[in-house]
Amino acid sequence: MERFAIKGRVNTPAGVRYEGIDNTNWMTVMIMRVPEPGTASLLDEEAFQALKSTLPSLRHANIAPVVALETDDDGAYAAYARMDGETLLECLRFHGVMTLADAASLALDCLKALEALHLAGIMHGDLCPSRILVKRDATLTLNAILIEPALAFLVRSHEADVPGTPPPGRDVVFTSPEAINRDTMDTRSDLYSLGTTLYYSLTGQLPFAGNSPSEIAHAHLQGAPKFIGLYRDDIPARISSWLMSLMARDPSDRPSSASIALANLQSALAMTDAPPVIAPHELMLPPIPQDDILVAQLAPPPPKPSPIPRPSPNYRPIQPATPTRNPAGAKIFLVFIILNSILAIGLTALGIWYFAFYQKSAVPIAEVANVVENLKAPEYPKGRYVRIENRNRQILNFSECLVFSENVNIAINGKATASSEHRGGAAKNGNDGNVDQSFSKNSCVRTKGDEAVAWWEVDLQDTYPIELIEVWNRKEAGDEESALLSGFQIVILNIDLEEIYRSTPTKAPVQSVKFDLKNVKANP
Repeated sequence: MERFAIKGRVNTPAGVRYEGIDNTNWMTVMIMRVPEPGTASLLDEEAFQALKSTLPSLRHANIAPVVALETDDDGAYAAYARMDGETLLECLRFHGVMTLADAASLALDCLKALEALHLAGIMHGDLCPSRILVKRDATLTLNAILIEPALAFLVRSHEADVPGTPPPGRDVVFTSPEAINRDTMDTRSDLYSLGTTLYYSLTGQLPFAGNSPSEIAHAHLQGAPKFIGLYRDDIPARISSWLMSLMARDPSDRPSSASIALANLQSALAMTDAPPVIAPHELMLPPIPQDDILVAQLAPPPPKPSPIPRPSPNYRPIQPATPTRNPAGAKIFLVFIILNSILAIGLTALGIWYFAFYQKSAVPIAEVANVVENLKAPEYPKGRYVRIENRNRQILNFSECLVFSENVNIAINGKATASSEHRGGAAKNGNDGNVDQSFSKNSCVRTKGDEAVAWWEVDLQDTYPIELIEVWNRKEAGDEESALLSGFQIVILNIDLEEIYRSTPTKAPVQSVKFDLKNVKANP
């Protein structure tokens, strides 16, 4: 990395970056390692070589140019020009939701940038508020610049990606369903990410929410966002419908390209009574008029003022009037002073009484709020059977399943069964209370494998509100079988064996993974 002089490390909303100077042109740049150090991702060599030949040559007013995509002794890195402004994420956190005019400017700039990227055969891949810079220009118009385009495609997971789980290296909150399902992505995937970003910018609400990345991924695949008009009644129907079309789950229901989305937005804005844009000259203060006679009110300037105003030869300054005594005014002023003094004494006495007597017996507002909040009992799904399923035709292999109700592990008193048992991996090992991750200590469950659905189930012996489920994985030194749990799902059944809850497929954890079921409603 001899081309760049590193100035220091910078923590950004998108991750760790390094600020440096390009020794070839003295330009300030931001440098990121690909993949970021400390992650389990690997460099995608094919994507790296493809982007290396195209991305550094792309130039657009709304895209931070990537000036270098190279490798050194420490691995691959990307360097892009450091642009002025703050990230959209920082802007929203500090200023709150956007006005319609600002959101329209943001959308137009982002679509122009995506149009240029797509024409070059490049996708952004991770469009989200932390990868958009915003800044106002001299006319107070909000301008947007995309940063780190296509760099999300340079990393791949160390393990095989499991469809339905959050993709590595991307913000799952704004990721398209096809990316979560590991299906083919195209330009419409960027439009989906832009739609979720605009929705969040206008409402402050996530269109697809959840308590964990897995729940958010499931919401993208199964849920539907609330119509934006429920949050913002000031947004015209044409613009609301345009925005909701970007977030369609099926890519075929979205605009087919950024160019068409841009044209549709411009058409919707043209048919909307939007406030006029103030021209630059209208922001300037009017000139101070010059006159050769001082008057009480400023007169308008002459049609052709002299370049150097000259005083009139008849100019005489106006002499100030001599102040006179006003007895009635003095009495009014004296009464005003007395009333203010009485008011000040009264307020002081009231303050002393409040702090000395009333405050000791009054209940603080914060305590009242806590009591009211505690009165709202959380809801939990009520079930009798808890099941772990694996539908990838692999061995189901794990150490322990803990099921909590009222903070007590009720699985330990239940009866466990499994689709099969192999090599001593008895079903009862899954709820014996032993979270030791070693198979050699007879603490793990193991099925035979090559089953359409490999499962383990515990009968809790009665129906309980289930608050939390924690699954402990098997872990052996030098053994890759700990990953056999990947893609598993948690299923809760009622006494009639009807499914009331199913989690999204989850990767095998190194130690354990928790499923918080607070306020999770049962399936209809």
